[in-house]
Amino acid sequence: MVVSLLLMVLSGSCIYFHSRSPQFSGAAPQAMDVEIPFSSTNTYRSTITNREACQAIFKEFHQAHSVFFVHKSAARFTFRFANGKVDTAQVTLGTLHGYSYFFLRRQFQMDTDHLYQALKEAGVDVSKICN
Repeated sequence: MVVSLLLMVLSGSCIYFHSRSPQFSGAAPQAMDVEIPFSSTNTYRSTITNREACQAIFKEFHQAHSVFFVHKSAARFTFRFANGKVDTAQVTLGTLHGYSYFFLRRQFQMDTDHLYQALKEAGVDVSKICN
């Protein structure tokens, strides 16, 4: 009985942790800055001001869910909101099992293909991303 109760509590805790989504400082970014290092000396930088493009990328970040492990972050996405607040996500871009990871107060996982598509549509040169 005690073992089954412990298993239920552990399972519930894991489900709760995994279902948590990132908490941003605003509902929709006005603009965002993207910085992606593609060599030891060069970094790709882009500022996206198109609201629909920002919203599409933000949607991918917002749909992410918590994960337990931490990946080394290389890229930086800075979201600028109408309320003047700014959130910066440290991002590991790549195709590790089809996911990219980012840190925003805790570690999250999101679908790499969906993120890359949103970035392409926003005009970001995803060929600069090292996998």
